[in-house]
Amino acid sequence: MLDGALASGADAVCLDLEDAVPPSGKDDARSAARAALERTSDAGRLEAPAPADAGSGSGGRASVELLVRVNAPSGREGRRDLRDVREASGRPAAVVVPGAASVDELDRVAGELSVPVVALVESPEGLAAAESMAREANALRALALGPVDMARHLGCELDWEPLLYTRSRLVHAAALGGVPVLDGPYTELSDPEGLAREARAARRLGFDGKLALHPRQVEAVNRAFTPSEDEVAEARAVLSAFEEAGGEAVRVGGRMVDRPVAEAARRLLSRARRAGGSGEGPRSSAGEDDGDLPGGERGPGG
Repeated sequence: MLDGALASGADAVCLDLEDAVPPSGKDDARSAARAALERTSDAGRLEAPAPADAGSGSGGRASVELLVRVNAPSGREGRRDLRDVREASGRPAAVVVPGAASVDELDRVAGELSVPVVALVESPEGLAAAESMAREANALRALALGPVDMARHLGCELDWEPLLYTRSRLVHAAALGGVPVLDGPYTELSDPEGLAREARAARRLGFDGKLALHPRQVEAVNRAFTPSEDEVAEARAVLSAFEEAGGEAVRVGGRMVDRPVAEAARRLLSRARRAGGSGEGPRSSAGEDDGDLPGGERGPGG
């Protein structure tokens, strides 16, 4: 399963020790995660095997970031997870903290393991604390939405419209803190059209990437978060016209372009470059120098 995920074209792969593992399987899951960590580079990356065929994902990556989703850090299983991660000879690129709702908890996990953390927001308390976590957590790599548990807590349907306020508030919190934000997974594995629609909607709303549950979901998510050739061409035209105008507002194809529009075009080109397209600018996701995860945990796990 790990090799399949690594070859899927995902930017990061998350080993889930929490909800995906029954109590009887926790020890085996920890052993498997620790064995994978033994293979990581100093940056928490694993070499991706070549895909089995041309149709498996989007072609793989030279190396992929490895994340570990632990159980609740304050519980017995979570403490065991943290111990095994700490004692492994390799380190993950980040640890995903479920039910995140406290800056202190995120800082404690990051400090204990000396790795960044991803705050998985999946409760009303977590949503209320999202802004403080985004602004104040010392080693926060990204905010991410856990929609299934969030819908359960809210008593709403697991669908786009009922969770729109939650998503918007999470995007807003991430923007205030200057950190990337990842949409939650689409749980209907046999509905590729629904996945594609939700991924496109998440990008329009301001998310930097999206979690996925299965390797076959990765290609659609990557496609949704990768700017098209037309978008790249339009962004280049906007920047070129703006620069030629010396930074003054200018009309481009009937559209008024000022500094905020030019900055949006610059961000789009950065996203395109990071995705392997033909955009210009540094590779980044939610800013100019945000590292490799966002756009980012667009892959299996989480």
